[in-house]
Amino acid sequence: MAVSAALVVLIIAINPVPPIELTMSTGGSNDITTVFAQEYQDLLAEEGFTLNILEGVGSALTVERLISGEAQVGIVSTGIVEPEQAEVLNTLGSLYFEPIWVFYQADQEVRYMSDLLGKRIGVGAVGSGTRLTALRLLEANGITRDNSDIVESSFGDLRAGLESGELDAGFYVTSPDNEAVASFLRSDTVALLDVQRPDAYRSLYPYLTTVTVGQGLVDLQNNIPPEPITVLAGAANLVVRSDVHPNLVRLLSRTIAEVHSSAGMFEDTGQFPSAAFTDLTIHPEARRYLAEGDTFFEASFPFVFASILDRFIIVLIPLIPLLYPLIRGLPPVYNMVINRRITRWYGILYEIDQKADQLPADQIDVELKRLEDIMDALSKSPRPPLGRMGDFYNLQLHIDLVSKRLETRRQTLAAAPA
Repeated sequence: MAVSAALVVLIIAINPVPPIELTMSTGGSNDITTVFAQEYQDLLAEEGFTLNILEGVGSALTVERLISGEAQVGIVSTGIVEPEQAEVLNTLGSLYFEPIWVFYQADQEVRYMSDLLGKRIGVGAVGSGTRLTALRLLEANGITRDNSDIVESSFGDLRAGLESGELDAGFYVTSPDNEAVASFLRSDTVALLDVQRPDAYRSLYPYLTTVTVGQGLVDLQNNIPPEPITVLAGAANLVVRSDVHPNLVRLLSRTIAEVHSSAGMFEDTGQFPSAAFTDLTIHPEARRYLAEGDTFFEASFPFVFASILDRFIIVLIPLIPLLYPLIRGLPPVYNMVINRRITRWYGILYEIDQKADQLPADQIDVELKRLEDIMDALSKSPRPPLGRMGDFYNLQLHIDLVSKRLETRRQTLAAAPA
């Protein structure tokens, strides 16, 4: 018992039990990241874990919360995390493409992003990943606050500005399911920029790729768009603090695999989650999960129980060389215990047998009771290995033999003349 307790303490010390509660930072209440967080929340609840959702304005704020410890997990756009921040963060993999939608007034001639020079451009709210991405791309095209009117605003204000004509152009970094994006793709007054020179952008920003809004992809019946349009795209990543428990990393990896493995407008079935399309170091446990999937225990048992079993295995395997001599020594020790017990019982049996013919009548019942006690102890003993059963059966036969001698002695005394 003491050894077992010590082993449990050792296992917990080496690999502590994961916490059952996490906080996830998301965008606003209608943001796609919040929708996904709610799906994660439901799946984690089935495993006995609580996911608290902390809404915000976007990826930049999520990164700040992760760094400060206010949140432990969040969905973050590629290209948002600064190098010094990346030292304490890991990705569990990319989840889906995030097209960088650049909309502009359809009555203006815009072929290259650099054609937005001098115009009034909406870039998203402070704290959003959209703003950081937009400013970076605009600066690469020579567009800054010094030569253009850069407007920081929420997605709602950005939509209103484009619809009213107050803004000449605007950036959205979000999934195609976003209501404003879906509306603008069908608009006659707002057009989507068909990105030129995609190779140049990918060279500058290796974490970016391109996706194609194919002809009729948005609306087949009305052939929207009428021609294929190339759009730059990053990818949303599930990012955690590096100190999140490895077992929770595996549970989160399983969760995102359930949520994000299906096909989307730009994603193939099984393409995500992925170790590609990221600018962060992938967590070792997440990489292992992406490559191998569930362990035997994770596939067979509830997560909490599976994590306990995994911890036992992790600790026990290195101890096998130390335990092997002990395991080899168990059979001799067991045989010694059985031999001592049988020898002790035979000692009592021999003592009774030696005096059976001289016992007075009042001592016969006392000795029979001693024999019954041996039989009772024998029946309550743990079942011995088959190889030792003969010793137990022989002892029972000898107890029966001595009992009969005592009964014979009783009959002899009863028949003797007074």
